[in-house]
Amino acid sequence: MSGVSRDWRTILPRVALLGYVALIIFLSSRPHLDSPIQFPLWDKVAHLIEYGLLGWLGTQVLASFEPGRRRWRPLTGMGFVLAAGLLIGLIDEGVQSRVQGRDASLADLASDIIGVWLGWGLARMGSRRGNSARAGEA
Repeated sequence: MSGVSRDWRTILPRVALLGYVALIIFLSSRPHLDSPIQFPLWDKVAHLIEYGLLGWLGTQVLASFEPGRRRWRPLTGMGFVLAAGLLIGLIDEGVQSRVQGRDASLADLASDIIGVWLGWGLARMGSRRGNSARAGEA
């Protein structure tokens, strides 16, 4: 039974990440995507949030490869997550540049990368808290 639950703990983050990337690309292909929230620089904040979740999910996927082990060193993991986020951001901006009513910008791409980095950082902080809490229980 524990093997089944462990399988889901490793599979679920991967499925969530793939689904989220598909959602990003799908939304990029929608013309005239409007938000009910409007204030100066809202677009950049939306990119930070969108890609922050992507960075967090990417970090969860790295952690799921060997739960409880430090297979990925923090800086190597950050580099991998940032590189993947950059690639997805480039694809996202490329798709937007070809859709009527949408445009691509370097400022959006910068917001994407900063968001991925923030998501990675939040995931790492959360994993450290979880590890120290578990160590305190032992």
